[in-house]
Amino acid sequence: MAEGISMANFSQDKIPRTKEEIFSHCKGMLEKMEGFIKRKRWGEYLRWQGFIIGCLWVVEEYNCSKEAVLLSIFSVIEILVSLDKKDESQAFIFLGFIQGCLWSIGEYTLEEPKERNRPKRRYK
Repeated sequence: MAEGISMANFSQDKIPRTKEEIFSHCKGMLEKMEGFIKRKRWGEYLRWQGFIIGCLWVVEEYNCSKEAVLLSIFSVIEILVSLDKKDESQAFIFLGFIQGCLWSIGEYTLEEPKERNRPKRRYK
């Protein structure tokens, strides 16, 4: 990231409004990724790496429409589903890329995908 970009812990339930907010959140992620490397949590590291790449791609390529970004995401999904099981590291990067793109264009907050992946609680 560029010097002079402040690091922020972006609110999990907000949509970014500016590219500065996107950059700031990504810079904060980079600081935390070092811990993933130290603890050998490669899946999380690679997914976060993909997320940052997706965010930066959207910020740099956002001259096109939101629909064009979504079409590009569909192309990435086609690649993702065609991957062989042994390509797990690529799958983590692609998954992160898709999440970063969707967050950057305002389709999801950071919390919404987490909520969708959590098991539903059953009450007696």
